[in-house]
Amino acid sequence: HSQLMPLREGDSRAVADLAQAVGGRQFEAVPSVFDAAVLPAHAGRPRALWVSIAREADVELHLLRCGVPAERVTGVLGADAALAAAYLTLPERPPVAVLLELGATTGLLVVIEADRPTFAADLDWGTDHLAPALAADLGCSAPEAERILARDGAEALGPATPRFSAVLQRLRQAVDLLLRDHARETGRASVDFLAAPCWVSGPAQAETRLPALLGAVFGEARVRAWPELAAEDGAVLALGTDALAYGAAVVALELAEPAPNLAPPAARAARRAERWIGGLHAAGLALALVALALAGFAVHGRQAAWRAREAEVAALR
Repeated sequence: HSQLMPLREGDSRAVADLAQAVGGRQFEAVPSVFDAAVLPAHAGRPRALWVSIAREADVELHLLRCGVPAERVTGVLGADAALAAAYLTLPERPPVAVLLELGATTGLLVVIEADRPTFAADLDWGTDHLAPALAADLGCSAPEAERILARDGAEALGPATPRFSAVLQRLRQAVDLLLRDHARETGRASVDFLAAPCWVSGPAQAETRLPALLGAVFGEARVRAWPELAAEDGAVLALGTDALAYGAAVVALELAEPAPNLAPPAARAARRAERWIGGLHAAGLALALVALALAGFAVHGRQAAWRAREAEVAALR
């Protein structure tokens, strides 16, 4: 299961046609989702849960792209769970927050309510869209545009860079549309999510000065910066660029609630085989110890018999 999200009263997903759409979008537009269902409330679970299930073939494909054999994988963590785990380590957290993880070609949006992830969606937007748009506006090469972006950040926005501004506006429109959909599905006011603080992370954050850029588009008061953590050896971990890795480490160290394991069938089969082999080794070792003990007992008995026979012979003499 890739996501377990609590359903509030009035959430339209509780009565949706689950075989056709997830979160208002058809499965063809959400390739990472295979199926979904609602777990109804009962005495041990006062609130219903919306459950979405990752397509195992997609997980295997990602592992192949990374060059990692599935049988070597002990667990696969969803990016939404990792990002939420990183956020939950922050000392001050508002009732509603929006998390944006922006990679080179795609992104991820996660909504956190009362310290629980309640919505997640992929974004067809990445930081690689920025430099080409700026280069087209300024009539320069892409490497030069990257240097200008790293130097000027939000100051590059203006009447002279319409394509660059359009790329950032497209991101805001995509985020706002998803948040409005989520508000409608959950029976909430759109402003609850559109005005929520937004934490932005991504590997290219330093090169693109992403928080400042999004602050100019979303509003400076809304965009928040991830903190930096100092390790005992003096190293500094910038959560703005490593939020996913940090969240995965938090889950792996069991400092957060256990997240769903998305390991594919081959990985699970390998783990089962290891457990069987380990059990067989333990059983074989136990049998070997028993056999060794029996052999020792037999040798001891034979030696005692030899000594008794020698005593009899000596008495006859």
